Amino acid sequence: MGRRRADGRPRSELLATLEAIEAFIDDNGYPPTSVELAEIMEVVPCTARKRIQTLEEMGYLHVIPNKARGILLTDKKPKRKGRSRTLAVLTPIPLVDENGKETNTCVFAGDFAWQRNAEYLSVIVCDDAMTGDGIRKGDIVVARKQILPQNNRIVVAKVDGKILVRFLRIRSTCARLEASNETFKPILVNSNTDFRILGTVVAVAKTTDSEQEGE
Repeated sequence: MGRRRADGRPRSELLATLEAIEAFIDDNGYPPTSVELAEIMEVVPCTARKRIQTLEEMGYLHVIPNKARGILLTDKKPKRKGRSRTLAVLTPIPLVDENGKETNTCVFAGDFAWQRNAEYLSVIVCDDAMTGDGIRKGDIVVARKQILPQNNRIVVAKVDGKILVRFLRIRSTCARLEASNETFKPILVNSNTDFRILGTVVAVAKTTDSEQEGE
């Protein structure tokens, strides 16, 4: 299990796993846990985790460490026969400026498994607060617009006029925006904070500069 085809495409069980992840995100707006994926694929959780790892090694997924719903789809897609549940190969996603306003500029994302009735935005990451999750300054993140914030998810938020990408931690009396880079302090959100969630991050697109920095 987990071996690759000579042409670099995933084998049938890996392709089925990738399609199951895409379908789950399409239906729910967030990725499955490895246990949920195992139930869908009718395999043991260990097998599901191995398939996720192999798909990440092949570039089809990015997995956020130590996060139950940490699967992010990349813009790499295998060639498929027949109909796909995903949108068109190039999907225009409006780019949000530093004030949280949508611009006339669009990011053309690959055929991720976008939820068809949802709206999306993209933003250029302004700092290195999320390097622990592989998100660097200058990267472009795509987020699904949210009416209600989702706890323990990476979000795009507007805080006191600044657009930030952080983990959202909701508590009974307050909320916190936390970084995965320990050099960035948590941001406490209270009634005095000018705070708004713009969306939940569903994909990360690396820029040329950030890829070169990682080499």
